[in-house]
Amino acid sequence: MSPDGRFIAYIETLSDRLIVADAKAPVRLFDTGIALPADVRLTWLPVGDTIAYRRTQPDYHERFASAEERKTPKPMRLVAGEVELGAIKMPAALKKPDGTSDFTANPRPDVATLIGTPSQALDLKAQDSNGRVTGTLKGGPAMEAVFWDRATGVTSLNRPGSDFTAGIDVSDAGLVGNSSQGAFFWSPKSGFVDLDGELRLNALGKLTVGFTRTRENGVTQAFAYDTAAGTFRPLDRTERESEVLMVSRDDSVLVRVRDGNRSRFYVHSWDGTMREVVLPGRLVQEEGRDGFYEMFLSTDGKVFGRADFQGLGWKVFESDRNGRTFLYERGLDGSGSYFSLISIAGTWNGNLVVVGSLRDSEGGGYTGFTPAYLSREGVEPFSAKLDFSMFSLLSAYEVSPLGQLVCVGHKKNSLDTISFLVDLAKYDALPGGRIIKN
Repeated sequence: MSPDGRFIAYIETLSDRLIVADAKAPVRLFDTGIALPADVRLTWLPVGDTIAYRRTQPDYHERFASAEERKTPKPMRLVAGEVELGAIKMPAALKKPDGTSDFTANPRPDVATLIGTPSQALDLKAQDSNGRVTGTLKGGPAMEAVFWDRATGVTSLNRPGSDFTAGIDVSDAGLVGNSSQGAFFWSPKSGFVDLDGELRLNALGKLTVGFTRTRENGVTQAFAYDTAAGTFRPLDRTERESEVLMVSRDDSVLVRVRDGNRSRFYVHSWDGTMREVVLPGRLVQEEGRDGFYEMFLSTDGKVFGRADFQGLGWKVFESDRNGRTFLYERGLDGSGSYFSLISIAGTWNGNLVVVGSLRDSEGGGYTGFTPAYLSREGVEPFSAKLDFSMFSLLSAYEVSPLGQLVCVGHKKNSLDTISFLVDLAKYDALPGGRIIKN
């Protein structure tokens, strides 16, 4: 039966063809033209337009072979594969007025919005409060920074004199990105502003750009650019090595400072105040190795991160503005579960939104990536409620101000890059799901 309960599929006797019928009244709707062994097992995948088939027992004729024939048994002929109904020429009666198939790609297609076309190879990173998304168009002769919104589609943004441009972050103030001439800020009012530095993801808040410059002596220095006033200011005026890790949506800047062989982390607020981030343990600091991996700064002042602490190992931690800390352990790899965290995308409804790899049910190797909620109760993989077999997920970059998760992946059975948005509010409304605990 199809995921939406409207159709059934079966192998027709004698003809051995795969048939699709109406589930409410078993009326034969159409013949797919695909001939399959009569004893295969059919499974209608959650993707909605794909039926998987597999032989789970010996060939029908071998099961009824004589005792003499069984003395020299033939090797079992396993049969397995998939039939994509969308790739079959379907009768016009089964198509919608716009020409698309009646077999949905997802029981709730409104949860995920595909952006652009596979040929554009969009690698999108961020979304602002107006719904515009920025990233890079990689399907043309050169990489180009782009805007996307529902009304106008994809609009490219080329920096004069640059061999390439790449969008990194976007807000109501404008867009930031990298190019062959270095990092830049752009808005319709200011045009291109040279930042003379390097940008990370989540580099732009409501009005502030956070970036890292390299001084003449080779030491890096954290900087901020006020897009409203058009002014620059250093965030660390000492001779220490410093770098900007991210800017939150309320314009707070998370900065890492190297104090000798030790890393310290500071939050610089819009009002000029600064506080040091309290860690739940001491980072592993060895020559050629640093226990810090990544951090995320939320608008409520909490810092989340993944790091290697002495005596504790790799942990996901939380540190609030009052210095209280918490270690997330339930459901994460290394504590008897099946989820290996890769990156942190943001926060939603009190949960961390992360990307990780899910181990198979037998505890074997890890499968493809999936977004997930990480809470103090455990991990809820999105694949428990949404089907991700249409594409191979590469990453989910951020939770936007609109509550949408910006994702990038590969189209199924292809290397075409595709970008899509997952509406977290609609995802939360779906039934089911499971929490992985240790």
